[in-house]
Amino acid sequence: MLKQQISIYAVRWRTPIRITASVIGLFVCGWLTVGAAKIGVSRLLSDYGMRANLPVAANRAVSYGNSDPEVRYTRAVLFTGTGEFTAAARELEQTIVLRPRDHNLWVELGLARDQAGEAESAIAALKESTRLAPYYAQPRWQLGNLLIRKGRYDEAFAELRGAVASNPTLLPNAIDLAYGLYGGDAAAVERTIQPQTASARFTLARFFARNGKAEDALRLFRVSGRVSDADRQKLLAELFAARQFPAAYEVWANNPDGTRQSNLFSGRASMIDASFEEDIRTGASTTFGWRIDRDQRAVKASLNTNEPHTGARSLLLEWSGDPQPSTAVVSQLVLVSPKKAYRLSFWVRTEDLVTAGSPIITVSEPAETERLLTYSAPLVQSTKDWRRYSLQFETGTDTQAINIAVRREGCTATPCPIFGRIWFDDFVLGNP
Repeated sequence: MLKQQISIYAVRWRTPIRITASVIGLFVCGWLTVGAAKIGVSRLLSDYGMRANLPVAANRAVSYGNSDPEVRYTRAVLFTGTGEFTAAARELEQTIVLRPRDHNLWVELGLARDQAGEAESAIAALKESTRLAPYYAQPRWQLGNLLIRKGRYDEAFAELRGAVASNPTLLPNAIDLAYGLYGGDAAAVERTIQPQTASARFTLARFFARNGKAEDALRLFRVSGRVSDADRQKLLAELFAARQFPAAYEVWANNPDGTRQSNLFSGRASMIDASFEEDIRTGASTTFGWRIDRDQRAVKASLNTNEPHTGARSLLLEWSGDPQPSTAVVSQLVLVSPKKAYRLSFWVRTEDLVTAGSPIITVSEPAETERLLTYSAPLVQSTKDWRRYSLQFETGTDTQAINIAVRREGCTATPCPIFGRIWFDDFVLGNP
């Protein structure tokens, strides 16, 4: 009897149970469909609000999907765009509730709170961001900058150093910040930046060179280890632009390991390769030794072995046209002492030289606008024998270097062509 009753009940409830499960399935499916539709509508409205910059669309989007972090974030961005930073911060707080481990959201919250005048809570948000992403540069960089604005420099630069360690391209910005805050005090800047690598020390050296801190630049260059030729040229360019010629010479002549690039220089007022026994650099503006302008027209410069005055070679210039008279054909930058008298002598011979604007030797200070100190008499246009020329000058109170150059004297006629050949040899710069 009992078994029969159980069987009857089972039969009696079998159909209703199946019907109830179907109804529940349909309900769940419908609920999910409606939920998906609401999410879709909220995302659509959110995207439209962002593109059209319409906060009202973003507000409607939140009403459809208030638990969607993307929708709430969009509304926060729109609040930020309209300057409603307090509202943006509140919206970001709601977004973070839905996505608490997103370090970018904490950064955005810190920035919004800062704009809203909530400094301490802004710092707290950015610190949470650095906790969540300790090896990311952006959170530490933003926190460091905020701490600087609040005058908390030690804390700030600890964060900035962390940012630079993750992203070394930020180092120049960090150096610039420190330089401004510490009034150009190089020691304080170095102490604050704490460069740990050769690359960091070299970057700081270039910054000091640009800002006239030649001794500090040299000190860092010396401990930077071996650097590439491209990097050396960058530092040289900084020192030349800052008119720091003695420091530039050390970078040019001496490798960081103590080896010497040229043994032809013995100190101030000594010319490099004065008798043209070494090769000449073409087009190099940030170098010592002889330089040839690569853009010369109607004149060719070369080292010639035919009857030099002394040694194995002399400099030969071959003129054939109408070159610009004021352009330096060949030149050399020479270190000198300020407020001192000097004599420059050299040897010349010519062949079939014809022109109304003769070649001359000029001595000038390498300032932004070159200050001419003296120039030679026009070089004799027809002599096949070597002839010695000399001239005297005195340097200025701040002169560190002079530029010795072969040019042409000005012409009254236009055009003013020149033809023929001229040799130079054995330059000597010394006391009168």
